[in-house]
Amino acid sequence: MAANETVTLQPTTSYVPETKFGFIENFEDNTPRAFIVNLSGDTEISRTQDDVFEGSYSGSFTLNKTDRPVVEFSTFTTFSGLQAISPYVYLEVNYKSAAPVAWGIVGETDPITGIERYFDPGFTPRDDWNKIYFDLSKLVNDSQLDEFQIAFQAFLIQESPDTARVLLDNIKLVHF
Repeated sequence: MAANETVTLQPTTSYVPETKFGFIENFEDNTPRAFIVNLSGDTEISRTQDDVFEGSYSGSFTLNKTDRPVVEFSTFTTFSGLQAISPYVYLEVNYKSAAPVAWGIVGETDPITGIERYFDPGFTPRDDWNKIYFDLSKLVNDSQLDEFQIAFQAFLIQESPDTARVLLDNIKLVHF
């Protein structure tokens, strides 16, 4: 290879054989969605073909400062024992968003206390599609919840536009 020569790399990646998926939400089929529990914000995630990361569909919802400045969704499925063999739990998300979004877990500690929320920083607005990984291991371990749901909260801040669209695709709960 000579100086200033361009080399094109085409790396490939794959999951290790021990990888387990709690769910894969790619919005491609009409089966029930992973994130259907609306904890706040009176809206739902719709399938759209307008702007897609991969495949034919992505998930979409819109926030607005007038009557929907915050929305919060969780999975319908409740998870437990993800750290029984290994302490590692990750969430893989492709996104394009005009609003910040925080990801984490929610669960009920007891009927009196109600739902407990544990969120880590999420992502900030981005005009282009991006992939991000969230290490949920510490949240799951520190929460002391026997059962939990994966959750996210999207919100508008003062500097946000009056309306903001959030697009999601290929959301995967990964553990080992």
